Amino acid sequence: AEIVNKRITDIICDDPLKIIKNYTEKEIEIKYRPKNSQTDYIIEAVIKPVVDKKSRLVYYYLMTGSIGRKKMFETQVLELSVIIEQSPSSIIITDTDRRIQYVNPAFIKLTGYSLEEVLGKDISVIKSNEMNPGLYEDIWHTVSSGSIWKGEIVNRKKNGERYVEFTVIAPIKEKNGEINYFAAIKEDITLLKQQEKKLRESERLAAIGSMTSYLLHEIKSPFASIKMNFDLIKNNASTIGNSYNIIEREIKRLDKLLKEVLQYSREKELEPVKVNMARAVNYGAELLEPLLKTKRIEFINRIDPVIVKADAQQLKSLFLYLLENSIDAIDFEGEIEVWSETKNNEVAVYYKDNGCGIDCTLSEKIFEPFYTSKPKGSGLGLALARKIAEKHSGSVELFSGKKGETVFKIKIPAGF
Repeated sequence: AEIVNKRITDIICDDPLKIIKNYTEKEIEIKYRPKNSQTDYIIEAVIKPVVDKKSRLVYYYLMTGSIGRKKMFETQVLELSVIIEQSPSSIIITDTDRRIQYVNPAFIKLTGYSLEEVLGKDISVIKSNEMNPGLYEDIWHTVSSGSIWKGEIVNRKKNGERYVEFTVIAPIKEKNGEINYFAAIKEDITLLKQQEKKLRESERLAAIGSMTSYLLHEIKSPFASIKMNFDLIKNNASTIGNSYNIIEREIKRLDKLLKEVLQYSREKELEPVKVNMARAVNYGAELLEPLLKTKRIEFINRIDPVIVKADAQQLKSLFLYLLENSIDAIDFEGEIEVWSETKNNEVAVYYKDNGCGIDCTLSEKIFEPFYTSKPKGSGLGLALARKIAEKHSGSVELFSGKKGETVFKIKIPAGF
């Protein structure tokens, strides 16, 4: 009784008749204001004209339904999508077969992959192969059972650069509990890990500094005495036998240890000059040629004669340490190949040997000072190599650790 004979606009804020331009059925959204209310509500309406036998318009009938909840849901979805798109964290959604269904702009920016390059691909497209295979099995077992997995993962960008992420992976379920998708939120913590590493190295350096002083104090005098007596014995080598060879070997080993400890503990300023990379690599091969021949190891230098701005002596030492490491990995008869590639004003040098290989779980451990898996050695060679590279704003990493195909990658900015 309250609405009969009233105009539709007395009840509904928007005039639906003005929205209808033709006598056809329309679905529209219009504003409705209930009696004695100052709040407008959105309703979904179907307006249909009714005509007589002569096609004359007789009246309209209006069917409405509240879509308040629907609009609220749409608003929430829109807000959520904006948050995801603008999130600084990488977000990936995969189906249950691990195929990528969505990545946000942060993922694209971090990895260098475009949306088209990863859409529909297996999530392993960013896999670094540095993690224990059992870890991935544990992840998928956890999330497939409906639980959330959290942890750190090392992945690779499109250009091959490694990065560390703190990752949270959760299943997306339907109301019936069935899992349709997996969502991963990934925070790049590479810089944080590097800072933690530098802090640890600073602590080690302090300890090394103290140890160096002790070594110099305790070894300097006996070392000089051994060397002097060796010179005397060498003059009577025919009667002394092989004793002097043993003394000589130990002196060289001790001398090398002292030099490496001193070099690692000292912070020598760089003296950058133009350096030919091919010649810098050859320096180590020429120095260790007798050892290469003794172990029947073929050294193949495919380095481009590219020029970089670097400390010549330190760069030669870097390549020497890597060459020594490759030689130690080969028992007898083998091959060491070195090649390079230049991209974006940066030179990447690869050292490959067909030796015993390195466990990928030790990819960072092997660069720690004094860590070694060899019967002999100071455990400083790779640590020194990385330190020299980082001083040049470059890097050294284990690119591949497979048996028979161990590859180290060194990146040095060209600087010119």
